[in-house]
Amino acid sequence: MKRARTGYDDAMKLMIGFSAGVATGMYISSKMSERQRTQLATRTSKTLRRTTEAVKESTVGESVATNVAKITNAASERVADAVDGAGERATAAVEANGAEEHHRDDHPASL
Repeated sequence: MKRARTGYDDAMKLMIGFSAGVATGMYISSKMSERQRTQLATRTSKTLRRTTEAVKESTVGESVATNVAKITNAASERVADAVDGAGERATAAVEANGAEEHHRDDHPASL
């Protein structure tokens, strides 16, 4: 039998594993003393801080920052082009409207 939704199965396995980890962590933390919880929180904070710093220093972090800058620049250029185009269309419409009114002033019988 052919499995058509392999990506879906992988995501479900990940979610089941994550849910089991959360449930296990909650159960274990409910059985800890206050001192043990404080120690765990301190160690977790240190580990998280080290991991965050490592990611910031890594090439992955640099790559993400570079790509975000590229996307921002491209979006800014696109918005600037759209604003320029809208300004040109508005100017053309005003000029056309002004020419039409000027033409009516020259020929009052055409009203």
